[in-house]
Amino acid sequence: MAAMKLKICGLTSPAQAAAVAEMGVDALGVIAATNSARFLPAAKRLELWGAVATANPSVLRVLVLVNPSNDQLDELRPEAGHQCLQLHGDESVERCAELQNELKIPIWKALRLRSSADLNQIGAYANVVEKILLEPHVPDQYGGTGHSLPLNWLAGFKPPCPWWLAGGMGASNVENALKDLEGIGLKPYGIDASSSVENFPGIKNIEKIKILLDIIKKLA
Repeated sequence: MAAMKLKICGLTSPAQAAAVAEMGVDALGVIAATNSARFLPAAKRLELWGAVATANPSVLRVLVLVNPSNDQLDELRPEAGHQCLQLHGDESVERCAELQNELKIPIWKALRLRSSADLNQIGAYANVVEKILLEPHVPDQYGGTGHSLPLNWLAGFKPPCPWWLAGGMGASNVENALKDLEGIGLKPYGIDASSSVENFPGIKNIEKIKILLDIIKKLA
């Protein structure tokens, strides 16, 4: 069985991003949504991506967006330094397909679940996107909330594509979460962590990331 992946999201410092990349995480996420406390403008993103590529070119560079407009298309192309787009807003299946066709870049879709019934959306998205990310819905917030998904909602879930578990995942709860998922026959492709490994929004706690990475490696 493939090893569990770890993605650290919401970085803003090139030096921190390089340090985290050197640890051997699998993916790093940078936020391009202007209303986020972890927002990083395009010029700063390019600097950060360069630091990551130099430190560890095997780390996937993921740009996180919320409801991107067509006016943003130029900065969403891979020439801007990222290798993948994570759509974290209210993007429809059709919008995901439009962006995939226009940008020719891997796309992931975050689904903010209000209940287990929202899992029914995944099949349609899986026909268009490469991976799905699951987290709980929090009104007026798109990721980085620290709220955890009720895992009993996933009972009976049959993933049609690889999926990330997000929402409050950190060293204090990831082991129990993965055991609970194993009990219902599930294993995520990876864990997405943001607020649980921060000192404050956008500034990560390197030691917390090390501890989380060690736990995931042990469990993989």
